[in-house]
Amino acid sequence: MDTYKRLKAAGILPVWSINHGPTTSLYYRDPEGNDIELQVDNYTDLADCAGFFHTETFANEPIGIEFDADALVAMWEAGASDAELCALGAARAARAAEQKGPQ
Repeated sequence: MDTYKRLKAAGILPVWSINHGPTTSLYYRDPEGNDIELQVDNYTDLADCAGFFHTETFANEPIGIEFDADALVAMWEAGASDAELCALGAARAARAAEQKGPQ
């Protein structure tokens, strides 16, 4: 989240923010059109990660869940743990916050 905030402050925003399940990824595009992915692994245990591919969640959303990075930052700044931020539920909440709009 620190890197996202630092890049955003410099006017660099991701073109795609998605929680794939195994990873949470921010995709950026450089001035020459190259795509760059910054990601964090969502599982500390390889067996748990492999198990994700056998879940109903993966069957229903195999690419993952897009989210609003600013909403995820807000969760982080409010004290959410790394595990909470990496959960697909956080992506769903961030997406819902984006769709809800400013209060």
